[in-house]
Amino acid sequence: MRHPAYTEHDYVLQSDTTRGILADCGTAGLGFSPAQEVRLVRSLEKARREGAAVPLPELNLSAGWDEGRQEYFVVIKNLYEPRNLLGILYGRLLRERAENPEDEAKDIRACIEKYLGVIEKKENVSLAETKEKLAALTLDMRSTLAVYEDGEYSDTDIEKLSASLDRTYFEPITELLEGIIVAIAGK
Repeated sequence: MRHPAYTEHDYVLQSDTTRGILADCGTAGLGFSPAQEVRLVRSLEKARREGAAVPLPELNLSAGWDEGRQEYFVVIKNLYEPRNLLGILYGRLLRERAENPEDEAKDIRACIEKYLGVIEKKENVSLAETKEKLAALTLDMRSTLAVYEDGEYSDTDIEKLSASLDRTYFEPITELLEGIIVAIAGK
């Protein structure tokens, strides 16, 4: 569950459009001149064509394309921001699958340990209980989704399943991650 262009130590922005990346960069406080924006967009498009991240040292970032997710990304190496870190972890837990299904539990636990380990170290907190709850919820969610993966369902059944998954997994996972932000803000 490791992305080749970034790690748990990086700040990552993701969007399915170059316009979305530019907007996210602005929201994150990365101000670019019009010429730098053009350079970034061209680099994102180049990354998509060539299938490799494009370093932009003058902007202190790399631009890339994730073929599996069909989205652009911008990476700022070694920049710690806990909300961004938790957002990337959330996406990885919900979207990325292990290449070998037998390794799924190990990969999920390793991903959680890497990302939350950075927060534990930077914030000097223990997240052991949260890690266990997060792993258990994610693994249970994956087993539940596997049961429904190949079936054919009506729109009504899909709506009911989606609502159930939201209540049972997505909302509790989100609450666990938001609880980390509250915990480190309150210390």
